[in-house]
Amino acid sequence: MEELLFRKFILERLECLGFKGSVICSAVLFALPHLISQGPAQVIYTFALGLVWAYVTLKTGKLWLAVILHSLSNVYGAFLPMSFTRINPAMPVLFVAFTMLIIVPAAIILIVREFK
Repeated sequence: MEELLFRKFILERLECLGFKGSVICSAVLFALPHLISQGPAQVIYTFALGLVWAYVTLKTGKLWLAVILHSLSNVYGAFLPMSFTRINPAMPVLFVAFTMLIIVPAAIILIVREFK
């Protein structure tokens, strides 16, 4: 539902701001509800992911790619770190950092290259 709302409904209406403007504004609008529901630390994370998903959606014209990336992000950012906490309390932090620094940019590069 978030992808339909933020990448389909809102992002399409923000396209009048140009590519960069619509990507940035939609990412801000995506991050704000997470401030209320999950706190300030989550806003930076969701803003960055909102940038990625808006970029991918506009660049490829395919909403389903953002849906897949969002789903993977939820698995990597929530489910797996909670599971890894049982192994070592520091594992979730390392796992999320790895995801943000390597997996998300790699996914963007691969997807954009695929759909040029």
